[in-house]
Amino acid sequence: MVLNTIVLDESSGRERRVSVDDIATSFLDTFLAAVSPQQHYQYFLYEDEDGDLIAVRTNEELAAMLSSSRIHPLRIHLS
Repeated sequence: MVLNTIVLDESSGRERRVSVDDIATSFLDTFLAAVSPQQHYQYFLYEDEDGDLIAVRTNEELAAMLSSSRIHPLRIHLS
């Protein structure tokens, strides 16, 4: 499974598309390395179906996001 994401880097204002394979979605640190290989982040925000920004800081929150999100591509915010 490949997860298509749009990564919004709020510090630079840039937006880019990133495809993340299923292995990288298993753990928060590997997911963050896949969406941002050049810079280290501790957490990220994603947009839910209502447009709210939800923080993901743990492996459990990552799993919950992946199982509940119906938006494709998924919009990720890094700051």
